[in-house]
Amino acid sequence: MKIEERRIANDHQIRLYFTYYDRFWRLHKLFTLREALRERERLKAVLRDSYGEDYFDYETVIYKNVTNGILADALSEVVMYCEDYLGLLKFIREKLYFVKNTVSYSAGSVVNIASRLRSLSREQTERLFFLPSMAVVEAGFNHQDSDTAYSSIQQYSQGVERLISKHQSAVRFYEQYRDAHSQYKHGLKLCLNGMGGKLSEKELQRRKSETSGSVFMLQNRTTMDAADKGSLMLPDISVESIRKNFRTLFDERNLLHLEALYSVDIDELVTIGKGICQLLNTLVGNRVALIENEGKGRIEVVLPSSNADRMTSMQYVFSLSPDQVALDIDQYQMKL
Repeated sequence: MKIEERRIANDHQIRLYFTYYDRFWRLHKLFTLREALRERERLKAVLRDSYGEDYFDYETVIYKNVTNGILADALSEVVMYCEDYLGLLKFIREKLYFVKNTVSYSAGSVVNIASRLRSLSREQTERLFFLPSMAVVEAGFNHQDSDTAYSSIQQYSQGVERLISKHQSAVRFYEQYRDAHSQYKHGLKLCLNGMGGKLSEKELQRRKSETSGSVFMLQNRTTMDAADKGSLMLPDISVESIRKNFRTLFDERNLLHLEALYSVDIDELVTIGKGICQLLNTLVGNRVALIENEGKGRIEVVLPSSNADRMTSMQYVFSLSPDQVALDIDQYQMKL
C-alpha cells in the first residue's frame, strides 16, 4: 500500500471515528451521578422496597455507603475521562495508523504522558491543539481596522489562555487522583463503610444538604509510602500481636490501613469533567478541520468561550496568503 493511499485512508477513518465516538458520555454519567446524590431520599425508598423494611439502617446506608460509593465512582469516572483525553492527545496526530493505535492501545501506556506534558513549552502546548502561530493569527485579522483587529487578537488570545488553563487542570487532576482510580477498579480495596458505625448527627445533616464526602481506600503500603500518602491506621493497632510486630507487618505489606481522599465534591468533579469535554471538543474539532481544509488555503480553529457552564466554543477562520505555507499534520508532530 502506498504511503499516500494510507494517509488518505487514515484521514477518512479519523473523521469516521469521530462520528461514532461520543466525547460527552462520561460527562453525561457525571450529571447522572450528581442527580442520584440529589435524590438520595428517593433512593432510600427504593432500597427499602428492594430489601425489606428492617434489612438495613437505610439512613446510614444511603448517606454513608451509597454516598461514598457514588463519589468514588464519579472520581474514577473523571480519571478515566482524563485518560481518554491523554490518549487522544497522543494518537490524534497519527498520520498513518490512527485506528490501529487508538482502538487497541493499553490504558497503562498513557500514565507517563502527564509528566511529559508538564515539560512542554508554551508553543509546544499550543501545537497539541493544532493552533497556528500568532503570526498567522495576526495576519488573519489584517483585513480589519486596527482597533477591531486588536480586539479580535485579544479575544483569540483569551481563548487560548482558557484552553491551556483547562489542559493544565486536567493534567494536575490526573496526576493527583490516578491512583484512586486504580484502587476503585480493585473493588476489594473500596472502604465505603468509612470509619465504621453510624455517621454523627452533624455529619449526617451535612451530607443531607451537600454532595461531598470523604472516600476511603483500604491499603497495605510500606511505612514510607503510607506516610507520603497520609494513610490512617485502623483501630486494631491496639492488638498486642500487631503492636509488637508493627514494623514487620508494615515491611511485609501485611498491615491494613486506610487512605483518605478528602473533600470529594460532585460539583467540582462535574466542573473538571466539563473542562475535559471542552478540551476534547477543541482537539477533535481542530484535527478534523485540518483534514477538511487541506489544499483550501485556510485554517479553522475552535477555542473554548468564556461561557464555561454551557461549554460553548468560538470559531475562527484564517485565510492564508500566497506567501504563507499551508499547515499540515507534519507541523504538529511531537513525541508524547
